[in-house]
Amino acid sequence: MALRLLEIVVKEEVARRIAYAMSQEKPPPPHWVAVMDGGYAQVRVVLDTESLEQVTDLLEHRYYLGESSRILVHPLEAVVPRLIKPQQPEGNTAPAGNGSNGSGGKDKPSARRLHREELYSELYDQARLSRNHLLLVVLSALVAAMGLWRNSEVILVGAMVIAPLLGPQLALAFAASLGDRPLMRHAARTMACSIVLGLLAAMALGAVMEVDATMPSMALRTRPSLADLVLALAAGAAGTLCFTMGQSTAVVGVMVAVALMPPLAAAGLLAGQGEWTSALGALALMAANVIGINAAGVAVCLYQGVRPGTWWEQRQAARSARRALAVWVLLLVGMAAVLAWFYRPQ
Repeated sequence: MALRLLEIVVKEEVARRIAYAMSQEKPPPPHWVAVMDGGYAQVRVVLDTESLEQVTDLLEHRYYLGESSRILVHPLEAVVPRLIKPQQPEGNTAPAGNGSNGSGGKDKPSARRLHREELYSELYDQARLSRNHLLLVVLSALVAAMGLWRNSEVILVGAMVIAPLLGPQLALAFAASLGDRPLMRHAARTMACSIVLGLLAAMALGAVMEVDATMPSMALRTRPSLADLVLALAAGAAGTLCFTMGQSTAVVGVMVAVALMPPLAAAGLLAGQGEWTSALGALALMAANVIGINAAGVAVCLYQGVRPGTWWEQRQAARSARRALAVWVLLLVGMAAVLAWFYRPQ
């Protein structure tokens, strides 16, 4: 099982209370207390990933950790001797004093995923708009365009590997589930800039190269269908699920790039040649993939229980998630209607 080392730096009196509470669990998790200078102490606890978020929320609400206190989370490769996962105690273990741990006074089962702060930190970095991100977008778009021009799936796979399109997509879904508007704007801006820049790069290449719109690699991406929408939903759901569980982001990134970079490059190449009808088909495929990935991403985040730690934030997040899911579902239905009508089999 995945393990984390929880390091809690608080006032010494609070540290003693936390250590005592840990010792009352059956069986108690491995924990230690180290006294520091200035009246502070450090509590270290070894926990499995599934119970980490529940424990940190409980600590924040029960012990009123102040601005000078910190909870640090470290990954652990192994613990010797091996830990046996403790059984969850029955009944209500909500902290006394403020009434709940952010879930209305009832403990919910721990989600089988990483802590939301781990997910937030990684997504914030991946979705950041930077010169390196934009350079990778341009390079991956050019490589994908060359793969389409040469009808080479091997080159297309290389473009998908370097395309940095995973972060902004997952960050949009994650931000919607938390009601985090700054992160949502941040991710939307990065994704919009990536799409525009990738399209312009492919258009520049298409303006100076002879492009055959009837080639299999091109034709496949200019006639979207409902099957492509189903593929986008599956890719978005699988990608978000793998990411929240802490599985390899490289594989997940390729999965998302499969749906986005080739049609984007195809649209740019065809637009550069003046093939506007075919370019519109490729853009429709990319739009369908963006909608499907985000709709599935929000749904999986809700399924995985991604939510803030406090009850007032949870109310705002619940409204945000419902609105986001409703918007994406409406767009999904609209896109399905467009694909069924304009791109139905001849």
